[in-house]
Formats: sequence, structure tokens, C-alpha cells
Amino acid sequence: MILMLVFLVLTLGVTAGLVLPLLRKKQDHSPEKRDIAVYREQLAEVDNDIARGLLTKSQAEAIRTEIHRRMLAVVEAAPASTPVSRRTRKTIVVLIAVLLPVLTFMLYIMLGSPDLPGRANNAAAWSKTGESIVLAHNGVVVIEALEDFNKALKLDPRDARARFYTGLAEAQINNFKKAISIWKGVLKDSAADAPWAAMIKDHIKVYAQKGGFDPASIAPSIKIEN
Repeated sequence: MILMLVFLVLTLGVTAGLVLPLLRKKQDHSPEKRDIAVYREQLAEVDNDIARGLLTKSQAEAIRTEIHRRMLAVVEAAPASTPVSRRTRKTIVVLIAVLLPVLTFMLYIMLGSPDLPGRANNAAAWSKTGESIVLAHNGVVVIEALEDFNKALKLDPRDARARFYTGLAEAQINNFKKAISIWKGVLKDSAADAPWAAMIKDHIKVYAQKGGFDPASIAPSIKIEN
């Protein structure tokens, strides 16, 4: 949900940045336009000088001819450009306003994976987080990790990783029989070739020896306690 809101805000910002300049009336500030404006002011000054008697008509005509020649040279030297009509700008605005959000939504669908469950309804995510905490504490199942395993088991009581570490937490406080009961329950619910099966069997053997009892006498746990 948060990712979707981020995409929405970014889309609106980019769309506004592209659309608003197109909606404004474009002003031409090119050097050629400025030169033409200067020459027009000079032509107006020629008329004023005639009125004040500073120039004769023949002198004024020669000056006008020179100014017009310079104006023509500026126009001919200016790069060719095709003006964009207001209708064309409106069409571009509509395309941007429609296509950009659509493309952004498609990108969100491909990258955002909104159909995937988040960590708050994903047992595997909680159990992996708990495991990383255990590993950071040299294999000790601290309370923070146990809380994550319990959250995972509330979402998926069959989560093998969370069940294994829950059993390990019991073993670390010398509740060997309860630990082995949990582990045997994991084995019962797992395939024979599950990647964790051999490790759990080794733990059962080791902690049964520590407790001084036969692991065969322990029934597998059929209920996960949170």
C-alpha cells in the first residue's frame, strides 16, 4: 500500500512537471527576436528624428534601408523552426496525462508485486527474521527471536523453521523433552527427504542424551503453543 502511494505521488509530480509548461503561453526569448525588437525601436527613432528636424527625408530613407537590410539578415540567419500550435500542445497534454499514469501503474504491477503478501501476513518472513536474530546471537534463541517465531506460527502453525527454533529455545532452558516433542512433530509433518530432517534428528539424539532418556518415549507435539 505504501509503495502504491509513493508511485501515485511521483506520478502526479512528474505529470504536473511535464504538463504545466505546455499549458503556459510560450514566449519567444530567442536572440533573433530580441534583435528584431531593437531594429524596430531604431525605425521608430528615425521617425522621431525626422519630426525633430535632425534628419532629412533622404537621410532617413537611407537609414531605414540599412535597418531593413539588417532585419532581413537576422531573419535569414535564424534557424528554421516549426511553431507548435495550441491544439497540438493540448493533444500532447492529454497524452501525457493519460499515458503516464497508465505506464506507471503497469510498472507498479510488474515491480511492486501488490499480489504478494507483506511481512504482516507472511509466516516465512517472520521466521526468517527470527532466524537472523538467532544467528546474530551465536545460536541463542533470545526473546526477540522467539517473538518473531511465535508470530510466524500464528500465521502458519506448520512453519518448520519457526517450530525448530521454538524447540531449540526449550532445549536451551533444559526442557529437553518438550524440545524433542516439538522436533518430532516437525518430522511427522515433513517429507522424509526434507532438507532439515537430518539436522532435527541429530538434535533429537544429542538432547536426548543430555536428558538421559530414550527419545522414542517422547510423543510428537501435535499442537503448537504460542
